[in-house]
Amino acid sequence: MGGRQVRGQDMDESGRPPADTDAGACSCARSIAEQLAGVVAMQQDLVEVMRGMQRTLLEQGNAASVREIPVTPAALQSLTHQERRVLSVVSSGQSNRATARSLGISEKTVKNHLHNVFQKLGVSNRVEAALMMQSTS
Repeated sequence: MGGRQVRGQDMDESGRPPADTDAGACSCARSIAEQLAGVVAMQQDLVEVMRGMQRTLLEQGNAASVREIPVTPAALQSLTHQERRVLSVVSSGQSNRATARSLGISEKTVKNHLHNVFQKLGVSNRVEAALMMQSTS
């Protein structure tokens, strides 16, 4: 090739790797970007499937995976205004991240509010809490 080598790699006259090496690197980067885009798309599809499943559970209200929960208006009244707001958004099928964005709070704050909601209502998950909220509406 007439060029020189630096650290075992051929270089052209300008001191750069040959053009075919650049093309290979670009092709590899494109391939990685395409694969990453595919993974992101699959992840988004999975999130939509999970939201659909959550909506179905909420609509059925008596799904086998949801235990019978005694509805006590006093328990719901014990929730703070912010806990009720978080529960309302989460009950519509939103993720913690989407709930945080829509309420202008951090995702950690959403998790803390949900933890408090679960304890106050005596439930173990968001579907049970949402069902309890819906049954009193």
